[in-house]
This record gives sequence, structure tokens and C-alpha cells, in this order.
Amino acid sequence: MNDAPLVFLPLTALLAQFCAVLAGMMLRLDPGRRESAWFFAALFAVFAFASALVGSRFGYGVEAFVPAQRILPLFFGPLMYLGFAALAVPSGTLRRTAFPHLGAVVGVVVGFRTIPPGLATLDWTIGASYAVYAIALLRLWCQGPDALVHARPV
Repeated sequence: MNDAPLVFLPLTALLAQFCAVLAGMMLRLDPGRRESAWFFAALFAVFAFASALVGSRFGYGVEAFVPAQRILPLFFGPLMYLGFAALAVPSGTLRRTAFPHLGAVVGVVVGFRTIPPGLATLDWTIGASYAVYAIALLRLWCQGPDALVHARPV
């Protein structure tokens, strides 16, 4: 038998590469508004970064990036919501809308970095964020396809 070491590539590394490619493709896509493409590209880039951190942690034992890995899911909901909202609202409204959503996430991140309340509180915060943005996306969806006035027709 040959005892040569096997090459180990975690599945999350492949997912990170896939999401990075999708992020690049979103920048070239024309969904109707450039801002929408940027928000979706940022979403896939965050997915790629989070997957790479998970792969480095569980595949290779790198524990240095655990705090970043714990914070990144807070960006998923706002970026997804803003990607769809960019197709439904005017540019001026989008700028006023994007700042509070992303600013709130940055505020939560700074709060958790300065006063670490514990992992359970962070998990509840992430869960609440997912629930809030699921409701926001559902409200946008309930307005019907005519609400996406800036979407490019297929």
C-alpha cells in the first residue's frame, strides 16, 4: 500500500469558490438597477467569505477567525432585502433605506465587539435578524410583481 497523504479540500471551500464566482457574475448581470446587482454581489461575496472561514476552521483547525465567522450571518438578511428592495424603490429612497439597514448591522457588530454578551445572545440576535428580514421580504413579495418597477423584463 502507498501511504501518500491525501489532498484534503473541505466541501465548504468548494462552496466558497462557487459563491465567489456567483458574486463576480452578479456584477456583470443587469437585473434592472445597478444597485441591486451590487447588493447581490456583496451578498454572495459574504457567503463566500463565511464559507471559507467555516472550511478553514473545521477543515484545518484555524480558530483565529471564529469571531468574524460568528458576525457574518448578520449581513445576510440586510443584503438580500436591499437587493430586492433596489428593484422596487426609487434611488433616493434606496439610499435612505440602505444606510439604516447596514448601519444597524455595523452597530450590532461594534456592540458585540466592545461588550461581548455571550454566544447565546449573538445566536438570538442572528435568529431575530433572520425573522425580521424574512418578514420584510414577505411584505415586499406580497406587493406583487408590479412592485418591482425597476426590474428588467426577461
